Amino acid sequence: MPDKSPFKFLDAFEKNDVSSFFGRSWETETLFKKTFESNLILLYGLSGTGKTSLVRCGLHNMFADTDWLPLFIRRERNIIASLQHHIFQAAYEKKSLKDQPIARQVYSLYLDYYKPVYLIFDQFEELFIQGSREEAGRFFWLLAELLQSKVQVKIMLIMREEYLADLDRFEKIVPSLFDNRFRVERMRTEDIYEVIARSTDHFDITIEKPETEIISGIIERIRNDRGQVDLTNLQVYLDQLYRDDLKRRGSHDRPIRFDHDLLEKTGRLGHVLSRFLDEQLERINNELLKRNSGARDLALKVLARLVTNEGTKQTGYRNIIIEALSDEQHLSQNDITYCIERLHDLRIIRFLE
Repeated sequence: MPDKSPFKFLDAFEKNDVSSFFGRSWETETLFKKTFESNLILLYGLSGTGKTSLVRCGLHNMFADTDWLPLFIRRERNIIASLQHHIFQAAYEKKSLKDQPIARQVYSLYLDYYKPVYLIFDQFEELFIQGSREEAGRFFWLLAELLQSKVQVKIMLIMREEYLADLDRFEKIVPSLFDNRFRVERMRTEDIYEVIARSTDHFDITIEKPETEIISGIIERIRNDRGQVDLTNLQVYLDQLYRDDLKRRGSHDRPIRFDHDLLEKTGRLGHVLSRFLDEQLERINNELLKRNSGARDLALKVLARLVTNEGTKQTGYRNIIIEALSDEQHLSQNDITYCIERLHDLRIIRFLE
């Protein structure tokens, strides 16, 4: 039994996680079929429904490596610049791409691999949260150009459904914008039950009998105020249960076990999230003190830089955060860099280079 939790915590499922990716067989097959219906696919759903995992793990494993060339793209600082960066990174003939129109760059990429290029724009709502109207307009004109070209390219937009209305004004530019869409629904309780049961079996975790009580207890502890279960929160909670039992087990040689006592000790999801964040922030602050740093609550200040006014996460860049905090707070760049690296190591934040 490994001493590290096998659960995904805050990370999305990737291609190699397929053996532990449960509960989305129908959605995976349906999305796979939709990729052949048109060259533009709109994938949307509420936050926490597992859209990214569905594509990166479920859909990815439906294709043979010879059948597609997926580029997973986030907006980063600018969506078109990010697209060009990913094309350049994947291209064999990088020099020939310079100063070429993007449609030509994509075609060159197709010639490099001789398989259809899939441009997958994840967390596409970032374009409307952080981008300008000009940036969005330029992107949709580019989208229209790519779709009208003879390039072997398919485009997928993955976004939270509360931002769908932001697409309306671009339908005149891309008339097929809503034609081939797929909504990822929240999992039903029985599906969540199946995910827990199959995950614990896959990772050789023992569940106290009757198993139905323990699994139902897990589900009840992670429901939100509306009785819904966020799949990210499910992974966070299972990860915490695993780590709590590792501590409880100590040096005893036995399988990890989920039981009533462990559920009571771990508590509800809100307690788990609060405890985890408090523990890690205190841990980093203590490490900074040992480095003779005068920075107080630096980890919290870094986190604050990664939240928008709308309460959503925004993409972070090490150099931007370092420059901003060193200018505003007169803090050591070495301390800020150390803090960022530790937050990243502890899986609290993800940074783009």
